[in-house]
Amino acid sequence: MAATVKVTIRALDGSVLIDASVSIHATIKDLQELIEATDGNPCHEQKIFQQITDGTQVELSPASAPLSNFLNEDAEILMVRVPPDCQAMGKLVLMVRVRALADSEQPIVNVGMTELADATFENHISVQDKTFRVHHALGEEASQEDVFSAVGLPLVRRMQDGSTVNLLIYGQEGAAKWHTLAGTDEDPGLVPRMTRQLMSDVLRSAGFKPHICCAAMEFHADTIRDLLSRESPGQLLEVTMGPSAGNVKGSTVLNAHSAQELQDFFDLAQRNLASAEPNFIFKVVMEAAEGSKRRWWGKMNIIYTGSSARSDPGMTELQRREAICRNSTLTALWLVMASSDEKKLRINSRQSKLTMALFGSLGRMSPTSTAIIGHASPAERDLQETLSMLRCLEQSRAD
Repeated sequence: MAATVKVTIRALDGSVLIDASVSIHATIKDLQELIEATDGNPCHEQKIFQQITDGTQVELSPASAPLSNFLNEDAEILMVRVPPDCQAMGKLVLMVRVRALADSEQPIVNVGMTELADATFENHISVQDKTFRVHHALGEEASQEDVFSAVGLPLVRRMQDGSTVNLLIYGQEGAAKWHTLAGTDEDPGLVPRMTRQLMSDVLRSAGFKPHICCAAMEFHADTIRDLLSRESPGQLLEVTMGPSAGNVKGSTVLNAHSAQELQDFFDLAQRNLASAEPNFIFKVVMEAAEGSKRRWWGKMNIIYTGSSARSDPGMTELQRREAICRNSTLTALWLVMASSDEKKLRINSRQSKLTMALFGSLGRMSPTSTAIIGHASPAERDLQETLSMLRCLEQSRAD
């Protein structure tokens, strides 16, 4: 092996930070310090990725590892600066949002905060004599901006640093899930705020411009429906599970050049939904390339799940089948979130088409960041559904 390798390190905007021969025994930390000396940014705000020939990217870590662990010849490496507002975001962030209490309802839910031994604070939701720990607990006074600041902005930043991120909107019917996701023209929800932030950052970036595209699909009564096809909306799709990722074949992919265009595609997906309580995914991918060479990419899965369905003697056969599929999908989703090894993850992912499509992007075994927003009713009449939702969130925690 050569004693040195020629290393070119580029910033996300395409500018060259380092173009020099470096000892094969140098560490990732040495490269970070070289970058810091070049552009004055603290090295703890940077990640360094090796671009692999098939277009994938692999983070070079730990910082103490020598380059010989990763390189055996001259290489071009990408540096991504991680913004301070998302450094603390872990693999899984749990939020509970409690809807407003109606005048006629009796409250059973309390939102609180507990001081820990290390002088930090932990949020919790209390329901009667049971307490559930979460990262963010928002009561009826919380604004849409509060939700965006807590989970929306960090997810966008994670996506921009080249990661796959997931936003899961979950909870009982009538708990304002759609308000959190979409909002109104006067009080926008997460989708319009996140798409505006994403496209604003893209338009401000220098050098090569990321390419943005999106797809959307509904998982309805054991079928997968394309939500973005203009010629044949609702066209049925198939899903397969590869060695490391799920793939929905034939879904419509649309290119977006502005925040409004991305919002229009989300609105189109919404209009094409077949169910009032749907399970669907709105996927956004951003990719930066020079010529035929992919330099960087990030992906966001926005996952909306309907509430669990109760059997009703007055249901039609289609409604009954949809209810069974919705419940089995929710069960599979939480089994995937709780899967502690690769074998369990693969088995549990095969239990529904939604989890098959998300295979490789969701769960403890996946190297992604996921934010789950559980929506709760504070009313006594919804006690059992609220407890069920909170137990599912608790089950997904690794600690």
